Amino acid sequence: TETALVEEERSPELVDVNAASAVDRTAGIQIAISYDVGGAAAGSRRPSAQSSASELVAAARACAPANRHWDRCLQRTLLSRTTSLPPSIRQRLEEADGCLQRGAYAEAVPSLEYALLGSKREPWLQSTVWRLLGNVHLSLGNYKNASVCYLHNLAFCRELSDLKGITGAECNLGIAYMKLGLLKLAGRCFLQYLHNSRSLLRDEQGAARALSNLGMLSKTLAVRSYEKGLDPRRASASAGQEEAGLPLQEEEGDGHRLEEEDETVELIEEIEANLRRAISYFEQHLTIVEQFGDLDKQARAYGNLGSCYEMLHEYPQAIFCHNKRLEVSRMTGDRRSECCTLCNLGNCFRATAQLEDALEYYTMNLELAQVTGNLSLEAVSLLNLGATCELLKRLEKAVEWYTLYLSIMVQVGDLKGQARGFTTLAGLYQETGQLVKAQEYYKKLVSVFQQMGDGVACRAATHFLQCVERAMRGGGRAGSTRRRKSKRRRVPTADARGVHCSRSGSLDHLEVEDSPLVR
Repeated sequence: TETALVEEERSPELVDVNAASAVDRTAGIQIAISYDVGGAAAGSRRPSAQSSASELVAAARACAPANRHWDRCLQRTLLSRTTSLPPSIRQRLEEADGCLQRGAYAEAVPSLEYALLGSKREPWLQSTVWRLLGNVHLSLGNYKNASVCYLHNLAFCRELSDLKGITGAECNLGIAYMKLGLLKLAGRCFLQYLHNSRSLLRDEQGAARALSNLGMLSKTLAVRSYEKGLDPRRASASAGQEEAGLPLQEEEGDGHRLEEEDETVELIEEIEANLRRAISYFEQHLTIVEQFGDLDKQARAYGNLGSCYEMLHEYPQAIFCHNKRLEVSRMTGDRRSECCTLCNLGNCFRATAQLEDALEYYTMNLELAQVTGNLSLEAVSLLNLGATCELLKRLEKAVEWYTLYLSIMVQVGDLKGQARGFTTLAGLYQETGQLVKAQEYYKKLVSVFQQMGDGVACRAATHFLQCVERAMRGGGRAGSTRRRKSKRRRVPTADARGVHCSRSGSLDHLEVEDSPLVR
């Protein structure tokens, strides 16, 4: 059984099998020799520290992620075939099965490791348990351990000449590499997955999953390219400010302006190339899932296409895709998908200065988020409503929305969200001359950054606090905390988590993407 995760994806450059960088190659080798099974891994076959680099890198041609929606693999494929195993091994497998079915993944690890140690002469059992163990570690966020488990799974599948198992291991290993940031290795895994599914297994649904994963990888590579293009002098000095939405101070002078413009042009071209590649993969994925009538995957495909067009600032195409996704989500009753799509449509209308339409979609987004009880979606809705009211110069209403957003961040204990809320409100109060309130919120912002241990952002917030206090004493003007417009060409404004950020620092995009698919 193969299901979709709702997670973030990272993306590699899609290259030849032999084109991985030395760094990626070395990292893959180090991962391949690092897992201990209950402190007694010597009893289980695996790549040894003496294995050649070529063997380990070859074994790394794999891909497919962990699955939070467990496929009852133990009950269906293991327990029905293990009558010849010692009672202790069977008991451990049954314990693991119970843990997986109730979602207690960490509790399943010791039982699965025990089963590995007791099944040295059963390659098919070792293969399946390694895969399950990899799924558990991936679900728990232990991506390094997950990658090693999938390498073992791949090795046993090859020993058994299990082509379908090999293909699944390739998919799973690619997901683990993706989570570890080994993007080129992940890309090679997904390409191999696509080749096996199409050319060897004649599995169109498997090909659709591979195309979706490749699309997400390409999209994430575009985001990575954008991040690489940030001014390193400012990026290193203001990471905390950016994360919390704290505006950067402008620097005077035009040093290296022409050089920066050339680099910006190259950056835009690189980003666009990756996004066009992602769109191509998503369109192929959509074509296949439409043939099979899979509405859930169609909705995610349209969402992915819409977000790519948004990043390219091609809003008519983005609106078309998001409307298609909204239509399908309502057909299937997927309220979370519907909620995120309403948010995305609001983003498109706001980007094209259709602010009243944006407000309408954000309001529907908020109402649906409140019905579903999803605080994360509700917080994003409030932030978007505040930003749009701010653009409409309805500052009192903007303050109201931002205050509600901040209350949710305090309720859930999200320090980064609190920093964003305090920054936005302090800036608004400062702009409208309410310096006492601005001072209060800057003090709270300094306190939040101190709790986060972010010294750079704390100093920046202290600077703005001092500006406000000087203005209160009549000793000068309060320095503005709003960003000035950049003269650079527009580039996609998305961070690596798939959440777009407006130039004022507020979250304005939350998307559910078709995530790496699990075998």
